[in-house]
Amino acid sequence: MHILILIPTSYEIKLCPPVLSYKKYDKNIYFFSFPNKTGAWVTLTGIGQLNVNYFFENLSGDIINEIDVIISIGTCGYICGKSNVNIGDIYISNKIAYKEAIFEINVGLFKNTLFENTSFVVGPTMTTEHFYQKNQKEILHGSIDMESYHIYQFCRNNKKQFYNIRIVSDYCNLHEHADQVLIKDDMIKQYKTFLLKTIEQLKGT
Repeated sequence: MHILILIPTSYEIKLCPPVLSYKKYDKNIYFFSFPNKTGAWVTLTGIGQLNVNYFFENLSGDIINEIDVIISIGTCGYICGKSNVNIGDIYISNKIAYKEAIFEINVGLFKNTLFENTSFVVGPTMTTEHFYQKNQKEILHGSIDMESYHIYQFCRNNKKQFYNIRIVSDYCNLHEHADQVLIKDDMIKQYKTFLLKTIEQLKGT
């Protein structure tokens, strides 16, 4: 099982599970070895559609053929109020929306007993082309990011498993998103542990 983890920005590398060692695999792709005796390819894509598409256009055919699963990680915004989802919550997309298109994502993996004592939220995600603020016309009860739909489309076209696992950083407030000071260290630790469990589960399938 070969896993590729995609991270939008260098700031969000800190959300990746603890690394025991790493080595360069191809161009800007590295293989990270994790504490639970697993590992994954990891790389930065940049933010938004243009960067994601450019990354995939320049990904070698050999790597594409070897990849089984792509996991998109990083931060996301959340719409619909603070009563539903908290800053620092782990958020897994079960639907991906972009403009008029909506696709369902299979998240059955997370029903495994490995995750039964872990708190996480499952819900829809809307991908936007620019930073989303609540006074915009589009309304979706869920999370917001700028990459997941475009990553999903690559996975769909190339028959790869896809998971979008994010950590909620804000309620679509520009100032909060800019510094992300609201995500506490213990929340980041829980997110990293969750990602490790996900990789462990995938490697065992």
